[in-house]
Amino acid sequence: MKRTRRAALALIAGSSSVLAVETFGFSSADADRDVRVAPVGDAHAYLGLTEDGVEDDGVLFGGGPRHPPVRFDLSNQCPASLTVALTVDPFRLQSVDGESIDGTRFVIDGGTGGLGPGERVDAVTIGVPPDSVDGGGTITGLVAIDARGDDIHIEAERELTIAVPDTRSGQQRSVTTGQSGAVPASNASES
Repeated sequence: MKRTRRAALALIAGSSSVLAVETFGFSSADADRDVRVAPVGDAHAYLGLTEDGVEDDGVLFGGGPRHPPVRFDLSNQCPASLTVALTVDPFRLQSVDGESIDGTRFVIDGGTGGLGPGERVDAVTIGVPPDSVDGGGTITGLVAIDARGDDIHIEAERELTIAVPDTRSGQQRSVTTGQSGAVPASNASES
């Protein structure tokens, strides 16, 4: 009976150690997965930015200098309303008809309901301050956009270069004219 009891005790101890080993968790695991992240262009982002209504996969104002006035559209592609603040420096915001707006900041705030889902602001217009640079040069500055909504915060900064047109057309230019040949010029008519 002593052997049976010892065998039973040994069997119980052995099986309990096997059970204890099986119940332990693991401390780490590795998994290899292919993940592809493709950023979208400004036109398809949560705060869509398109220049002159043209949709492309690039960044707003990418490429060379623009000629004033520069226009772009802003659209809310989020599921919530946004309060949007647009700041330009050293440029000036203009109304669509080209009149200057006082200041360098434009706000669509929550007091007016903000910019709702799917809504857009067409033809945000940026112009050059009148005394900023001599004609024929360029001005480079920043267009900063800050949009906030329920648990949403979007910030975008885009560099803009504007080619300033030459406004010195009222100045006199020296023009040299010459006459050659043997026939004299005359304004008198022959009778």
